[in-house]
Amino acid sequence: MSVIGKAHTRTLLYRTCFEWNAALGWYLATFIMVGILSSSWLELSREARWVYLGVLAYSVLAGCKNMIAAIPILKAQARLFVTGMIFITPSELRLHNHVGKKKGRELISNDDNRETLLGYGFDWGPEHTNMSYQLMNMDSKRSQIVMPLPVRWYVQQHEAETRKMGGAAWIYNLGENALQRVRADNWYGHTLITGNVGSGKTTLLRLLSCGAIHCGNVVLAVDPKNDQDWRDAMKAECEALGIPFYSFHPSRPSTSVAIDPLRNYNRDTEIASRIAGIVSDPSKSDPFRDFSWYAIYRTTIFCRYVGERPTLVRLKNYLITQRAILFEKVLNRYYQLHLGAEWWDQIGDEVDELGEGDKLTGMVRYYEEQMMQQVPEIACDEVCAAFRHPYEHYQKMTTSLLPLMSNLTAAPLDVLLSPEYDTESGREIIDLKSLFDTGGVLHIAIDSLSDTQTAQKLVQLLVADAAGIAGSRYNTEGADHSLKNMRRVSLFFDEAHAALCEQLLSLLAQGRAAKLEMTIVTQTIPDLVSKATEAVADRVIGLCNNWITTRISDPTTQMKMAANFSKVDVEQRSVSLSQRTDTVDSVDKFAGGYSESLSTVEREGFPSNLLGDLPKLQCVARFADGRKMLLKIPVVVKEPGK
Repeated sequence: MSVIGKAHTRTLLYRTCFEWNAALGWYLATFIMVGILSSSWLELSREARWVYLGVLAYSVLAGCKNMIAAIPILKAQARLFVTGMIFITPSELRLHNHVGKKKGRELISNDDNRETLLGYGFDWGPEHTNMSYQLMNMDSKRSQIVMPLPVRWYVQQHEAETRKMGGAAWIYNLGENALQRVRADNWYGHTLITGNVGSGKTTLLRLLSCGAIHCGNVVLAVDPKNDQDWRDAMKAECEALGIPFYSFHPSRPSTSVAIDPLRNYNRDTEIASRIAGIVSDPSKSDPFRDFSWYAIYRTTIFCRYVGERPTLVRLKNYLITQRAILFEKVLNRYYQLHLGAEWWDQIGDEVDELGEGDKLTGMVRYYEEQMMQQVPEIACDEVCAAFRHPYEHYQKMTTSLLPLMSNLTAAPLDVLLSPEYDTESGREIIDLKSLFDTGGVLHIAIDSLSDTQTAQKLVQLLVADAAGIAGSRYNTEGADHSLKNMRRVSLFFDEAHAALCEQLLSLLAQGRAAKLEMTIVTQTIPDLVSKATEAVADRVIGLCNNWITTRISDPTTQMKMAANFSKVDVEQRSVSLSQRTDTVDSVDKFAGGYSESLSTVEREGFPSNLLGDLPKLQCVARFADGRKMLLKIPVVVKEPGK
């Protein structure tokens, strides 16, 4: 009989361990013979002594042989009832991920063949499917598995820890568990992580983000819960490897870095698209969003024309309360360029007359009547059009834009998202493009629990910024710094349904070519459906080449994950027992029958209901290279003494 975990599909997991019973019998016989020999040794002849010693030696050897055969079976049976946690220190993780001992990110090379530690487990195959159906056919206590006393004692000693992990302990122990690594190029195709609350998703994120750091990737982690363990784990790795670490936390503005999400753009339309895309889905028709896009685009070109850098605060002010001031700045700049610094002395009286005492009206009319035909300027043309547009209609059409701008510029975000580089605040200012080019790790805590709306808008703005940078990376091909020499970027989004937008889907579809790899985490597939549509949720699943799920109780997610496993022929044993007699027949007229048949039936390769029975820190994974695995996630803990 094969050992459990290496067994053929017909292995009986609940059979009595006869090897153990045989070993005990031989050892008992040995003990009895030793007792007999000790009392009658002197009375025996020399030849009898050798015979007894030979029989004694044979008994010992036979007992050892059966015990050696029994131990693997006893271990396998015990593992069906016991599970626990695996801990790993950062230094051990670096050793597994082949990180050099010297400090400095120059030592960490980017290699497609490199492998990172993911956990401990095995490749799921048809034999495990068959064994799982055998166990599911037992009663809830698995009383059909007859365990010897030592095994029962071992199970009882670990009962508390096993119950703490929850789920069914036997799922993980169906196979031969070993350390499992994943090739780095698997992550290039993006990763989707699903699972119930508290089942191990953040622990997995901690492991994956540290692995990305070990591969030399730039890491951007968006954390809606501000998980301190995740943040500290990444910070410790950065300190150990000499990599810059940045933390953005609106609830702790005194220690937070500032991010400039509008610093990097190639065209003025990009800024308008980033902000207006948050108002509503760009793929759907929305006249209010389109008008808001046009208003932001106008304001952006006005800022650039007068030499001011577009920031969220500046755009908000110019869109709401300082429109007239901005119009005047643009026209004043135009007149200075074409009429000189003393332009007011030349045409001031005529401007006053045209405006009937209103300076801005006079400046607009003078441009329209005197300058537009001779020296046209796009910025001034747009100023005139905006000035002539009814303000009441403007307010109506920007109804959805103004609350968004207020969300992104409310204190302390006015300082953290719209930094001024010429101030002496001492706050470190970063932008995503510089981070992606120079390297480092950025942890963003968005406090979604206390302010869901602002957190959602903030994440979508950062996603739009990353999408814009990805687009600019394409344009570097053939330049001095080609895309081939750029750093890989790992983006981690926890509770990603809050960040679901058209730019996120674009990154999933095209980010790989720009050397951006994404890991998005959500609890269930219906979470994505609630934010968009079922088609969009299916699109997310399809765009992620890797899918890892911890314990999940949602039936929709269970079915979609189980569909990744091929159908398997499972052996099905049928027993038929019949008997027949009749009161009118004689005593010898009795008929009975017994039949047993073994057939196969097609079942799910991984039973979907088992996804709801996984213990904590265990997961089922489908990878880009085709592997399908059952894994236990190790917990990264601090070094001893720290």
